[in-house]
Amino acid sequence: MGKKIFSILQREWNGLHEAAFLLGFFAILSQVLALLRDRLLSHAFGAGATLDIYYTAFRIPDFIFAGVASFMSALVLIPIFSRLARDGDARVQKFLNDTFTFFFFTLLVVSGGIFIFIPSLVHTFFPTFTGEAGKNLILMTRILLLSPILLGLSNLLGSLTQMLNKFSAFALAPVFYNIGIIIGAVIFYPAFGIVGLAMGVVLGAFLHFFLQFFVISRSGFSLSLSFRPSFHDIGEVLKVSLPRTFELSVNQIAFITLVALAERM
Repeated sequence: MGKKIFSILQREWNGLHEAAFLLGFFAILSQVLALLRDRLLSHAFGAGATLDIYYTAFRIPDFIFAGVASFMSALVLIPIFSRLARDGDARVQKFLNDTFTFFFFTLLVVSGGIFIFIPSLVHTFFPTFTGEAGKNLILMTRILLLSPILLGLSNLLGSLTQMLNKFSAFALAPVFYNIGIIIGAVIFYPAFGIVGLAMGVVLGAFLHFFLQFFVISRSGFSLSLSFRPSFHDIGEVLKVSLPRTFELSVNQIAFITLVALAERM
């Protein structure tokens, strides 16, 4: 069974129609699981403080994802990977290492800085969460800071898997992300309390990343730090991604504002 799954992940989908069918099928499956996930959370917790804390804890990590990790968008990276592939795998590997190094450390620095100021940010934007609720919100937000790092790197690797026509991992990643969240609600929550919900999200993000990493590693590529990154290549990624990242960041700011206003009502 395991070998069959691995062979599916490694398969190249060269036909446009079969690749579109694969992506469409798993997109629908992912949405079904998302519906099941939300139904499970609603049934287990109802419209109460637990879900208020849970959904609010996403706001700051999602802003980091939109403001930093979204630079590693498949829309931007796939054309670059495809162009560099003409010069051979070594050129693709160099670009992968450079991009990984720059954005990984950027995400670490940003997330680390935000980690320190989470109590102040929570108090500023969501002041009605006090006492135990405030402590849980701070802890869950800090745990969820791992999510934009994992999902951002998964986006980077997912661009490469698509360039290699290995769409199975890209298609399955959102499915496993939702499975991780469901595991958090069903298994981690009874064991660890409300923090278990955040642990499930991180598990889902890790599975999202690991599927992409498994495929690229089996295809001869790896993730390595680059001590002499090409800032010309990184600058190209930043330049092309900036308009989309700006739009996503503004949307997240609007979302945080709406949640902060609703939280006061």
